[in-house]
Amino acid sequence: MGGIPKKWGMQGYRGVSCGGVKVGVRGQDEAILILTGQAADTYRTKLDVVPDRIRRLDLQVSVRLREPQSDIARVLYKKLEQVKEDGGLRAKLRFIESETGSTLYVGRRGRGKMLRFYDKSLDYGESARGYVWRYEVEYGRQVAQKAWNAVDQGEHYESTIASLVASEYNSRQVSPLFAGYSTVTAIEVGQQISDAEGQLNWLARCVSPCLVRLAEAGHIEQVFEALSLQALIDRKEANSWHSSKPTTQSGPLPIRTRETRYRRASTID
Repeated sequence: MGGIPKKWGMQGYRGVSCGGVKVGVRGQDEAILILTGQAADTYRTKLDVVPDRIRRLDLQVSVRLREPQSDIARVLYKKLEQVKEDGGLRAKLRFIESETGSTLYVGRRGRGKMLRFYDKSLDYGESARGYVWRYEVEYGRQVAQKAWNAVDQGEHYESTIASLVASEYNSRQVSPLFAGYSTVTAIEVGQQISDAEGQLNWLARCVSPCLVRLAEAGHIEQVFEALSLQALIDRKEANSWHSSKPTTQSGPLPIRTRETRYRRASTID
């Protein structure tokens, strides 16, 4: 494991830590195990992890630039502020500047997920800020299990993580500086979108990319059936025919439609 074992405690748990491994107990029947960094890579396949016991999962991709760019987080923050003002983003935004570097937060910590983009240059021993940037996704209680399953079932561990992290950032209007993969799509959290403009923005941002991938994979008929798209097309054609055909009737052509409500759910290719 590396390092020297030492006493460790958190939220009532008492135990020891050594390198990237922390283990502790609380009461008679509670235990906690925390793996970070290389320890998570080494021991993840050797542990019988019960998915429904996972309460939080952090995934990250770190990028080193040839030339330092210390203002990336600030520029992204300004861009996302404008996107949010235009109605294309609903997540909470927060920007923090410190001596060690700047940090951009997108979303809230807790049950859903939060993106954290920050400068890691000094932690990596660089002489100045702006060389190393980390793209991190923190999955909370509602989605940690789904994220774990996506990583655990991925064909290639590293590429699956890179794919998922890239997809999460892309879904929030941030294009990562690393090459993402197309094997895993952002894991979404259910939420209520009340106005029409917000619904259209959500469809364009989260649903459209998934539909394109399904169509390219040859599943276009299943997409039409699952979303009842043919009924919408028939309705549009009927309305177009009615508007171009002379008639003495006033008002729209009466068409029976079935209202279907969709609950926003996680999507994993």
